[in-house]
Amino acid sequence: MGSTGAAAAAFVTGRAGRRQASLQAASQQEQWRRQLRRETYGALLSAGSEARDQLGAVYVAQRSILFAPRSAADMEPIVERLNETKPLVDAVRHATATIFVEGPPSVLEPARRVEEGLVLFHTAMLALATDQHNAGDENGRYLLAICGRQRVDIRADLLNFASAARKVFDGDSSQEPVSQVSSDSYEPSAIDATWFLNCLVEALGLPESEFELNGTIWDNGFNSLSLVRIGVVLDRLYGLRLAVRWFTSRQQLTLRQLAGELGELRSGSPS
Repeated sequence: MGSTGAAAAAFVTGRAGRRQASLQAASQQEQWRRQLRRETYGALLSAGSEARDQLGAVYVAQRSILFAPRSAADMEPIVERLNETKPLVDAVRHATATIFVEGPPSVLEPARRVEEGLVLFHTAMLALATDQHNAGDENGRYLLAICGRQRVDIRADLLNFASAARKVFDGDSSQEPVSQVSSDSYEPSAIDATWFLNCLVEALGLPESEFELNGTIWDNGFNSLSLVRIGVVLDRLYGLRLAVRWFTSRQQLTLRQLAGELGELRSGSPS
């Protein structure tokens, strides 16, 4: 009985030790994740704020010369400053990618909005500086208006992300589900599809055969600048002023389904 009791005690002691080790490992893992999140959130906020400030300064400088006579050489300092800002934008994209892996879900949408806003701001500014077709015309005014809105919106996006991050560290990481546009909501007519296809040709300068109406905006290789150019055409020709976020929030829809929704908007807008 004595040896049996000793064996049982040793078994219990060993199991308790393993459990304690497991709890310590879990605690260390949680501490590591918490520290990783803290560093990643801080990196996004730091790089995002600095990128916004630098892009805002370039925006002010570019706005003053956009509609004056200029040459490519005149824009070189602007382009150089935009290139210097690119690593900050890339740092935000890297932090966002880490956040999408580590979570929690409550910070994903705020992080995505910061990244998307900075990428759009930088892309639109670069298009203004490098594409002579955007100088002094309606396209240029539209792009400049987008930059002005992004300069304001990104500040709000950064504040929203900071608020979501604080809630995580305060122990509240709950979040209402992000609403998605149903892919079954819009049934386009042939007229809508043809009309939207013509808009894409006008905006992007590509033949109709380059577009797959049954593919999404990403399937078709569109980027932020593509969406800006599509927005320019929709606004200039049909008075549909849509932010890039309108398109990206519908990224699961095909171009054909987008045509159906745009057709509804067009029919309700003044011609």
